[in-house]
Amino acid sequence: MTTPLRSARRLSSGHSPRREAVPLSRFVVPGKPPPLDNAESSHGSGPRGSAGDRMESAPFTTLEEAAISAAEARLGFTFGAKDLLRRALTHRSYAYERGIDHNERLELLGDAVIGLVVTEDIFMRFDGMGEGELTQLKSYLVSRALQARAAKKLGLEGCLLVGVSEEKTGIKARVSTLANLFEALVGALYLDAGLEQCAMFLRGAILAHAGAPAAFDLKDPKTALQELVQGKEPIQPQYHLVTVDGPDHNPVFTVDVSVGGNTLARGTGNSKKEAERDAARHALIRLAALPDDQPEAAEPAR
Repeated sequence: MTTPLRSARRLSSGHSPRREAVPLSRFVVPGKPPPLDNAESSHGSGPRGSAGDRMESAPFTTLEEAAISAAEARLGFTFGAKDLLRRALTHRSYAYERGIDHNERLELLGDAVIGLVVTEDIFMRFDGMGEGELTQLKSYLVSRALQARAAKKLGLEGCLLVGVSEEKTGIKARVSTLANLFEALVGALYLDAGLEQCAMFLRGAILAHAGAPAAFDLKDPKTALQELVQGKEPIQPQYHLVTVDGPDHNPVFTVDVSVGGNTLARGTGNSKKEAERDAARHALIRLAALPDDQPEAAEPAR
């Protein structure tokens, strides 16, 4: 296993007299996030409100303290910045009721961190894979369905803070909600402890699944998909030609694959056969990432 963060290259000691010196504290230290502006630091003046105004850090309620303690126990990590963890656990509906910041900005950061850690890990581990296969494996490992599965396995849905209006809607069980929570927590972990700690967490939560797609023969995805489907239902995957674009000498075929009337994935290629194989490959990875209790959760291909 490789260490996800490499040592940064040293900056040249030369400098231009026309430029002001940049404080060394602004450069990224390997394994740690860059220094935070006050708006993102637990030592600053608190989170921003929906209109961009700064809000004072609100004291924790009993519910929030319980959620923080439970999340730390499930993650196996104690946060130094409790405000940051509370923000990661805060759904928009709860934030509006309490007048505190929600976790959507942290989702963006967490998504980027997950992508970086996963991409480097599979790049270093699977040196025999080409770009196409690595891309497919990455798509599986960073899928929102797999993130939701990881969040549920850790029991994190019970730590999510949602508004009273959402409590009875089943929002905590939704794949999108759980995936958002997982991303936000990774973003908060990165800000609080750095990239190496995130990598350690993701190795168990996400990267442990890196061998799963190997069970599917991605060199013959149509046969693999057919065997997978018929192992559960006596039906055949259906392929539908959507469009043919481009010039006659270099056409691009787009094909959808569906099972039981449900569209699973879309593929493209320079021939209809190649597009069908691409669609089957995407369908295999999507089916592998679906949570066990939500076999019909796949959305139509876009």
